[in-house]
Amino acid sequence: MKNDRVEYRIRTLLRGIGESNDIPIPDLVQSRIDETLATLPASPPQTGESSYMPALPRRGTYRSSSASGRIMKQVSIAAIVAVLSASVWIAVKPESVQSVKPVLTSIFGKLGSNAVKNKVVNKKGELPVLAEVENDGYVLQIHEAMFDGLQVSFTYSFRLQNGEMAQAQSIVPNFQLAASAKLLLGPTYKFDNFISWDDYKIGIVKYYTQKKLPESFTLEVNVPSIGIQKKDSSLYDIKKGNWNFVIPVQGSDTTHTVKWDNPRLADHGGNRFEAVRLRTSETVSELHLKLQIPYSQMRSVWQNSQFIKYVAVDERGNRIDFTPSISSGHSTDRNDHLGQNPETKYVEDTWFYLEPLPKGTILTITPSILTLKEVKGEITEQLERFDGLAITVPVQD
Repeated sequence: MKNDRVEYRIRTLLRGIGESNDIPIPDLVQSRIDETLATLPASPPQTGESSYMPALPRRGTYRSSSASGRIMKQVSIAAIVAVLSASVWIAVKPESVQSVKPVLTSIFGKLGSNAVKNKVVNKKGELPVLAEVENDGYVLQIHEAMFDGLQVSFTYSFRLQNGEMAQAQSIVPNFQLAASAKLLLGPTYKFDNFISWDDYKIGIVKYYTQKKLPESFTLEVNVPSIGIQKKDSSLYDIKKGNWNFVIPVQGSDTTHTVKWDNPRLADHGGNRFEAVRLRTSETVSELHLKLQIPYSQMRSVWQNSQFIKYVAVDERGNRIDFTPSISSGHSTDRNDHLGQNPETKYVEDTWFYLEPLPKGTILTITPSILTLKEVKGEITEQLERFDGLAITVPVQD
């Protein structure tokens, strides 16, 4: 039970929610788990999971090579940290069932960021339906679509054709871009957040793209399966089917790439930190950061159940929330698995998505090492900042 309690508290700390309702883990995250486990003194997981929603680490999943409880806890926490730090899904605390069925005029207005909510604040009338697909008793409806040059997003609801949708269940459609959509959008980062609303699950799916898109197009999305998670379970049952749909999307490109007078980078003690690019639109800002540290140091981070965290404040000292994000890392020498060569570096690119940053804002960003520790059943965090690598990122023309 102890590892289960640690897992629950880590989720609560990092996601900021108090429910055990969780989300599926994509293949990218599973690979981060495997990489982390490979650096630890224990055998790899024996889950046998092969679906797109692999199981979360649970008590008894891993077999330790020794009887040491310390090592077992290290493996468990490190795997959970790998999951949470790499995850690109967002879980939102479910809302209570209301006695009167609520009327939504916009799911963007309910779940969207502040910038998105401002775009639909005056929207009136019934929630539209752009597409509706029923398969095996489950009904998927697509309601709204939005495009602003940086993100393509749509809202959806999911319900049972007959009967109530259990609030204890987490039901997640497996949205996949069709071949035509992949060709149209190019490389994308996907985020999906959802809540329970009366007898429905409602959510927003966002695709952040790097390509310039036309002002109107059709988006084809495949939904070959759904994941169903029951109460008090970390496992998702996979239900296959066909909830594919095509919707029209209209919008305008409002993106702007911030220009800097000088490169925004810092070099200190063989480490390097850089702001590569900052793009903004009317609904979101995208910040691309690159960190380079000795590979041996990154191995030490993995082995000690730690991970890299970026701390940002504005010119007034206000903390800036740097979530959601997605990261990609690699070694400069793939043959130096132990980091024995001091010249071998670990390079990590991270893309953060946050509310649009007003012109004139000056961010100070400091890479740090976050350590999670269990003290009397509570998970605490300790930050070790790389102050020599702090950089300033001005939001200017």
